[in-house]
Amino acid sequence: MNRLELEFFERLELRRHAGDLCFVGFEAVTLKLGPDLRYTPDFFVMTSDGYIQFFETKGFMRDDSRVKLIAAAQMLPMFTFFLARKVRGAWDVEEM
Repeated sequence: MNRLELEFFERLELRRHAGDLCFVGFEAVTLKLGPDLRYTPDFFVMTSDGYIQFFETKGFMRDDSRVKLIAAAQMLPMFTFFLARKVRGAWDVEEM
């Protein structure tokens, strides 16, 4: 994990210890979006009520990363995808 990912991981772990989440995994799954096109979200999370969420943390985001994230969210609507960015010292978490 890089520094940004570690900081977000600590935030997720606080939620897990509080009982909001029951699992937090770093790069735990890789999603196949098409032939020779894969996407590995930074964090795979299961909420305490059984919902699956994926979080992508970025300080800077290239266009291809954004396209993969949006494609995954559209292809797998049974899961929730989030983009987490640090903006002026605060986390901005956007649902995709």
